Amino acid sequence: MKITKEHLNIKDIKLVVILLVLVMVAGLMAGCSSSTKKSAAVPGSSILPIYSKTNSSTEKTNSNEIKMTGVLTYLDATKLKMHFVDVESGSEYEVNYTGGTDIQNKHQSIIASSQMALGDVFNVVCNKSGKALTIFESSDVWENSGITNFGVNEASLIMTIGTTNYKYTSSTVTLSNNSKINPNEIMSQDVLTVRGIGKTIYSVTVDRGHGYVRFSGYSPFVGGYVDIGTKLILLVSENMVVTAPEGEYKIAMQLGSLQGSKTVVIQRDKDITVDFSEYKAEVVKTGAVLFSVTPSNAVIYIDGSQVDYSKELQLNYGSHTVILKANNYTTYSETFIVNSVYEKKIIDMVSTSTTSTRSTKSATTADLTSGYSVNIKLPEGAAVYVDSVYIGIVPVSFTKSSGNKVISFTKSGCATKSYTISIANATGDLNYSFPNMEAETATVSATK
Repeated sequence: MKITKEHLNIKDIKLVVILLVLVMVAGLMAGCSSSTKKSAAVPGSSILPIYSKTNSSTEKTNSNEIKMTGVLTYLDATKLKMHFVDVESGSEYEVNYTGGTDIQNKHQSIIASSQMALGDVFNVVCNKSGKALTIFESSDVWENSGITNFGVNEASLIMTIGTTNYKYTSSTVTLSNNSKINPNEIMSQDVLTVRGIGKTIYSVTVDRGHGYVRFSGYSPFVGGYVDIGTKLILLVSENMVVTAPEGEYKIAMQLGSLQGSKTVVIQRDKDITVDFSEYKAEVVKTGAVLFSVTPSNAVIYIDGSQVDYSKELQLNYGSHTVILKANNYTTYSETFIVNSVYEKKIIDMVSTSTTSTRSTKSATTADLTSGYSVNIKLPEGAAVYVDSVYIGIVPVSFTKSSGNKVISFTKSGCATKSYTISIANATGDLNYSFPNMEAETATVSATK
């Protein structure tokens, strides 16, 4: 039978309208999302089940269990809580456990929660409420301890151990002093434990980190060298700040015959000021030496440094080495002693008998960084040091050159911080903005 308008009554029309409205409202509600800010650690009950790719379609999983593989980042044995960062999603979950939770190491031996190491990777199974049923250390994870000379390339997400490259992801956890840090806060002298599966690194733990050494009363040593426990040997410069490995060291400064040393303890992420004001430079006698050289275009080096000998040279009393070089002349070398206020030295170089020359070309890599700058834009107002040498106050720029650089920041009332950056041999300026500085906790002074 054909249905006409006459067959539809008013009630039918109202029912259709109501159903359409309900469908539209439901669709609008499905498209909305909560604007509530995500907490630092999601409750364990929010973990989605992670099914093994090897499971066949006929295998059944327990619908009352939720699973994940995660890096242990926090452990509170009093409140019986743990935090795990999911290696797949990068989300951090808070998991409760009890005395009845089955905790095992990779050798399937039962262990206490106190034997678990932050940075280790565990397979975690929870009930629907987020309470851990089993926590098993992953047997697929390799672990290397005592790692030094560790490199990070943030641009390509590559971590390097020795000469071997590994990849890392946004889920990779880096820990120092039981807190998460950025991978580029690791210095080459830090001692690390690294864990991963295959060619992917999942966690890096700093076992021995670094602190920061400042100096006071050391102006007589500027231009000399500072030796930090044979770990570092650096040129002494004004306003220098050194990033050094944590531990107890003898710090020695030397410039000529002036020497001084102190024994200090460098603490992780702490500043220490070492005072050398008790060491005074002796008054050094000098004499004027005028060189008369043939040929006149010869290049002269005094104690390894090229000098302009067109006028008198002021040299300290004592022994010095002079070397002269000129085309078509035999290189001249002599050790002489300055012991008077004035002396004239006449040197005639010997001409060589060779009439032909041979030019050789050595293959070198062109410097593509020449003429470009590295610009530091943040943290504003902080003092910047590049490889322990003071550059200026942010915002500031320095000449670009390829290689790894340690960038250190200091600011009154803030904790000193260092970062390692890798600059490629490539054209173009580089711009960096580093995190804001945090309030300092304590500064150590050394007077030993």
